[in-house]
Amino acid sequence: MSRRLFWNLVPRLTAASSTAFFIGSYVTQDGKQAHAASQLPVYRRSEIMRHVTMDKGIWVTYEGNVYDITKFVANHPGGRDKISLAAGNDIGPYWKMYPQHINSKLPMETLSPMIVGTLHPEDAKKEAEESAKDLKGDLNDPFTREPDLSPLLTYHMRKPYNAEAPSALLSDSWITPNHLWFVRNHHPTPIIEDDDYVLTVSGRGLPHGHVDRAVTFTLNDLQTKFNKTYVTSTVQCGGNRRNEMNKVRKTFGAPWESGAMSTAKWGGVLLSDLLKSVGVEHQGAVREGIEHIQFVGAEGMEASIPVYKALNPWGDVRSLLPPSLLPALYCLYLLPLFAVIIPPD
Repeated sequence: MSRRLFWNLVPRLTAASSTAFFIGSYVTQDGKQAHAASQLPVYRRSEIMRHVTMDKGIWVTYEGNVYDITKFVANHPGGRDKISLAAGNDIGPYWKMYPQHINSKLPMETLSPMIVGTLHPEDAKKEAEESAKDLKGDLNDPFTREPDLSPLLTYHMRKPYNAEAPSALLSDSWITPNHLWFVRNHHPTPIIEDDDYVLTVSGRGLPHGHVDRAVTFTLNDLQTKFNKTYVTSTVQCGGNRRNEMNKVRKTFGAPWESGAMSTAKWGGVLLSDLLKSVGVEHQGAVREGIEHIQFVGAEGMEASIPVYKALNPWGDVRSLLPPSLLPALYCLYLLPLFAVIIPPD
């Protein structure tokens, strides 16, 4: 049985505190000392653990300091759900999970102004002890199953993978060879077996009339019950050529050259055919007030397109890739394991 490599996976983490004790101060964007720790209140861990909702405020700890991130949660680039996993606890384990937080000054510069206090020394010591156990050994490292990539790629990061092909090789072929596809990951690469693949459609407009119920399709369903169509398109990371931008003004993110773009011939099921099979067509969408189709990946990342794009019979939105292109699938952003139909506000 072949393995399907899908982009990203939601880490199943236990909300445990694990940070080193630090008495000092937080810093501003220019790196200067801004607020002495002695001027801030000291909180016990039990008090911090009560701040896990928007009503009470969402607090986290990091390196011995306490931060109120309530107003930032909605603007978190990784989504509200991801950052909320650390509510009431140390955010350190999650920053270790996503090393881009540690490899850049921006996350700390963003967090620093939200400081509200310091962690009690006894609790900070306990978190330091827990930190020594955190992600210790291969069994706890979510990146141990990352697929091997081509040595020809230029790596900007390996946990998670951020890599591009040398620009000199991109013009050798109109269709980018699989091994030269750029990779822009935010999370560990999930490994999903053929028999475990499930695509779920739920929301308004389905025949059963219950928003919370869903229609599911296996990989075999998609391969045998629908016509397969093709489209050739190019995918590009929004940070492509960022290294050149940095020469004008410093930006945030991996210093991509011009190789963060790749082209492929994609094959799969038209989204309009898939939605039609569960009873969602143009008239029904109008009647139900459906405005967008929202895609939710296995790792929880989300994106949406207007319903007229999804239902257009001449459109090119697809929900499945051919096996020959699956090794490159983790490069992409909008290929879902779940499709959720959402109504307007």
